Amino acid sequence: MQEDWKDILGYEGLYQVSNLGRVKRLPKTTLRVDGSLLPLKESILKKKASNNGYEHTCLTKEGSSSFFSVHRLVAEAFIPNPEKKYSVNHIDTNKHNNIVSNLEWSTREEQTQHAISMGKIGIKGECNVKSKLTQEQADSIRSVYKSGGATQLEISEEYGVSRQLVGFIINNKRYKK
Repeated sequence: MQEDWKDILGYEGLYQVSNLGRVKRLPKTTLRVDGSLLPLKESILKKKASNNGYEHTCLTKEGSSSFFSVHRLVAEAFIPNPEKKYSVNHIDTNKHNNIVSNLEWSTREEQTQHAISMGKIGIKGECNVKSKLTQEQADSIRSVYKSGGATQLEISEEYGVSRQLVGFIINNKRYKK
């Protein structure tokens, strides 16, 4: 794929982003402390992974620096967003693959559904393939325990689950109503 470059909105003439997920500083001349001029060549900026795993880079304008997510810069420059969706989704779920063909605009709900379908986040309750109980069984556990019909240990043995899971169910931390 050929690399195409576009100006970054708000940083026109200073920085550009490519359809391959790279960001570059355009050539410029800067003023040194001693008053002389220093010519700076075009350069590709380094990317770092942020706390949430997405790549970001730092852009500077008029002495002020800000960090930007690379995938968002690529999407804003290359992908139309007529529905004004807020999130940018990585189609292959790889947060470091910022090539334009791997990105799409999405809503938070669409992003969550995509993550579930790709196995990146779990489905809760009885819909989870690893679920040991149905919602009906969990409701029964709460009812039996609250009526004093059995202890947590007795319930766990009857249903073949851990005592800890029974406690979570009773306290509405699992299989919530």
